[in-house]
Order: sequence, then structure tokens, then C-alpha cells
Amino acid sequence: MAASGDDDALRVVDVKHGKDRHEIAVDDGAVFTARHLMDKLLDVTGVLQKNQKLLAKGKVLEADLPLAAQIKPRGGRVTIMLMASAGGGGGGAPRAMTAGEAALAASRAAKAAKLAEARKDGLDAMVTSEDRARARRAKEAFAANEAARRAAWGKTGVVGLREAGLEQVPSDVWDLGSSIRVLDLHRNRIASLPAPGVAALANVAKLRLSGNDVRALDDFFHALGALPALTTLALEDNAIAVFPTPTPGSFPRLEELTLDGNALTSLPDAFGEEGASMQSLRRLGVSGNRLRSLPPSLASCPRLDAIDARKNAIVAIPEAFARASMLRSLLLDGNRVAVGGVPSAVLVGCAQLCELSLRDNAATMEELREIDGWDAYETRRKARAGKVLESRVMLGERAFDEGGDVERFRRH
Repeated sequence: MAASGDDDALRVVDVKHGKDRHEIAVDDGAVFTARHLMDKLLDVTGVLQKNQKLLAKGKVLEADLPLAAQIKPRGGRVTIMLMASAGGGGGGAPRAMTAGEAALAASRAAKAAKLAEARKDGLDAMVTSEDRARARRAKEAFAANEAARRAAWGKTGVVGLREAGLEQVPSDVWDLGSSIRVLDLHRNRIASLPAPGVAALANVAKLRLSGNDVRALDDFFHALGALPALTTLALEDNAIAVFPTPTPGSFPRLEELTLDGNALTSLPDAFGEEGASMQSLRRLGVSGNRLRSLPPSLASCPRLDAIDARKNAIVAIPEAFARASMLRSLLLDGNRVAVGGVPSAVLVGCAQLCELSLRDNAATMEELREIDGWDAYETRRKARAGKVLESRVMLGERAFDEGGDVERFRRH
């Protein structure tokens, strides 16, 4: 093996992955192993280490041996091929389009726009005065129906404005104030809510703002936290990058918080502790974000029953979760949890945990079965599956699923 000071010391690894090429810089070629390279490729390609095969000159590389000991560098470089097995993702970004694919997509979009414009011009020419009168009557009827709907809002307390193309909430909604119990704004183009309007919703129990254009919560977050009756807050499928730190005592009755499909990289460690926020939280949804960890303080939420944190970049389960006395379901599919990130204390101490799902992570089912405490968890999981069978209620295939991946091919 060449010394690190030689001209042929390993400095760069060229990796071929299908049609893609990746250039990986090496700090110390004398000790840089195939496993080190696999860790770097996880960040670049999103392929989990357990699903990677590294080949050089037709030979599978040994994970724990230095690369320079297995393939001789030339000019400080080596070339390696990456092969990934099925299901090799781990929350990484989708493959970017090639230049040719992007050009083809742009061409198709331009043709579609031109065709739509031509159709519009042709239809405009065919519109008669009778058509315009019919459209006017329909518009008037819609306005009358809208007025009836708004009158019903005040009587029922349920305001339904989903998929209404709104960029902001109509002022007459805020005029209803404390009479609103449910406010559904799902799938509009709303970027923010006025704090005074939110603060007036003293009796709102369910607020759905999912599928909008919300990027920041700062303008109205504290008004949300002060709502005394709010039990459900749906913020999924926006572009929220930061979830602010709740003030002590805020969100006093919130039971369900959904933040799936946003751009969160972290969550504040301010949940559940005595005098802190969200004492009533039962279900937390944060799947499809960019989280690398879960806050340990979630374990202090006395009623927390389920956490869905699939498709993130989480590397470990907080050991503090051993204190989560009511936690029943923890979904972590599509993350980066290795066997060392599954604490025995959680498997033993989290007495209600009967659904731990770790598919498409670094840990394999074979490794998970060897952890101290796995048998205690397995007893609870099987008891739950037995109850499902006895009651003849099907809860989906996960009720009988061990929750991990069987190793796809022998480690190298």
C-alpha cells in the first residue's frame, strides 16, 4: 500500500452509479476504508449502506479494509462502481433530471401551453350572447349559494373553504370569531394568517391549513398556541422550515399535530415537561421532512400515543423515550437508524410500545433481534397481533410485521 505522502497516495475516488458520476475527496488515503466511502455515498445518493455494493475490477470490496489496500491508486485516484439493491433509498432526494430529460420536459410543457392557448382562442370565438347570459346566471346563483353557505357557517360553526383558490382568508370568516368550531382551509394558496383573526377563534377545535403555501409560522404561531380549545392542528404539505419554540403552557388541549411533508430539519426540545407546552399531545406526524433527530422531551408528553417520523434522516431513537409511558406506535421507516441507534432501554422501558417500524433503515431484522430487550418488545407486538385476530379486526399488514428489513445480500 502506498504511503500517504507518495504521489500515488489515494486522494480522490471516482464512483460510477448508473448514469451518474460522483467524485469523493479523501483526507487520508492510508486509512480510508470502503465503509468510509459508503457513509459518504449515503449523503450523496441517498442509498443506505446496507444496500450498497462497491466493485472494482469485478471484485466486491471489503467494507473494513482501506481502499488503497484493495485497489492501487493511479495519480491519486481510483474508480469504483456502486450497485444498489432494490429498496435502496433512505430518505434521500430523488434523482435529478439529466439535461436531455429536462429539455424534453420543457419542450412538452411549452407545447401543452401553446395547445391550451389555441383551444382558449377557439372557444372564445364560439361563445354566443346566450352563453354569456347563462354564465351570468350561474355566477349569480353561485353568489346566492355562497351567501347561504356563509349563513350556515354562523349556525353550525363549521367553515369549509377547502380547494377554494384562496390566497387569504375572507374577512367575513374572521368576523365570525368565537362561533367557529372547525376551520378547514385545506389546499389553497394561503401563505399566512393574521394573528388578530386567529386570536379571535376562542372556540375553534380543529384548524386545517394543510396543502397551502405556508413557509413561516412566526406571524401567527403564538396566537395559535394561545387558543384554549384547539385539539387538532393540520399543517402538512406546506414548505415550513422552522417550527418555533412553543411558550410554556401553550397549546394546552392540542391532541393531534401534523407537520408531514414540510422542510423541517429539527424540532424544538420543548414538549410535554411540567409547565411546558402540548401537555395533551397524543399524535405527532412529521414524516417526509429532513429531521436528523427527534427531541427527547417528547417522552415527557404524558398522553403521547403515536409518532409518525417516516422518510426523514433520523439516526437514532432518543434513549429518553424509555420514559414515554403511553407511546404505542413509533414509525421510523425510511430513515438512517443503525442497530446502535435502537436503545435497549426503550425496548424494555417503553411499556406500551407494540409497533416499532424500522423498514428501509441501516439496521436489519437479524441485527434487531440480537438487541437486549428485543424479546420484551416482541412479546408486546405479538400480543397486539393476537388481539387483532381474536377481535377479527384487520388493522393492516403492519399488525403482524416485525418492523425491520431482512438482509438483502450478505454484507461485504
